[in-house]
Amino acid sequence: MDALRRLPNTWVFKVHGGPYQAAGVPDVLVLRHGVLFGIELKRPGEVPTPLQQHQLDAIERAGGRTAIIFTTTPTSEVITWLVHSSARPAAETQSESMAVF
Repeated sequence: MDALRRLPNTWVFKVHGGPYQAAGVPDVLVLRHGVLFGIELKRPGEVPTPLQQHQLDAIERAGGRTAIIFTTTPTSEVITWLVHSSARPAAETQSESMAVF
């Protein structure tokens, strides 16, 4: 999380679920250069719940980008993806599928 927060022009919010929050919201929300990223963190072998997947799909339909990132993924890979994805216009990435690390 600290490495993400150090990226310039980047806002990072770690979601801590609670009873007053919409269910299924991704674990980490990142806003970088006007692009919203929804990141769901999972242990290796786990998959998002149907509600989590629904929220990730909704973010993509709205023009954001999403990823399922396993806890064993090096932070450098996540940062490379964020920097690369936020540098390209949304129209160029709209047909790309959700990233899975």
